[in-house]
Amino acid sequence: MQKRRLGRTDLQVSIIGFGGTWISEISMEEAKKVVQRAFELGINYFDTAKLDGDSEVKMGTALEDVRDQCVIATKTGSRTRSEAYSDIKSSLQRLRTDRLDIIQLHGIDDKETLKKALSPSGSLKACKKARSERLVDSLALQDISPLYLLKL
Repeated sequence: MQKRRLGRTDLQVSIIGFGGTWISEISMEEAKKVVQRAFELGINYFDTAKLDGDSEVKMGTALEDVRDQCVIATKTGSRTRSEAYSDIKSSLQRLRTDRLDIIQLHGIDDKETLKKALSPSGSLKACKKARSERLVDSLALQDISPLYLLKL
């Protein structure tokens, strides 16, 4: 499968990614088969979130043996530094990995939420701390309207 550079990162990701929201609705055995089959077909970009039920656990179990060949992205919906950092540490455990390739701030969909996430005690600080500790490679805001960025 074709791969492309992801944004301004050095990550090479498959042109088709695997979103894990729905795997919380199937058994661990089925989820493992589906995720592993996606990998066999050439998909190397796997996206999940703490808010997606047990998706992180299932994805981590399925990808454990091929972790270094995958790009794993997850999200935090927390807005404070301490909560977001705790989310990152918990996601690492659920995903059975020592690092996240991408951590996304989930649901930044209005000006107030953005301001809170970007504040000195906000979730972006936790992501930057995790990156400095090599727990996270890349950071991203998700669901943000470009109009909010222009107003900052």
